[in-house]
Amino acid sequence: MVTYCRKVGFTKLIACVVNKNLASAKIIKKAGFTFIKDFISDDLQLPEQKFEKLL
Repeated sequence: MVTYCRKVGFTKLIACVVNKNLASAKIIKKAGFTFIKDFISDDLQLPEQKFEKLL
């Protein structure tokens, strides 16, 4: 996915994960994403974390 995104010109990827989903957050961190902020999602009204990876 990262290779494709670079190829088509993306400069960063954004990932959001519900706080209770610890396994997904762990995978996102292992993939090199950096934590940006905690927030409450507009649609689900659940606490989430936002991560980004610069390409």
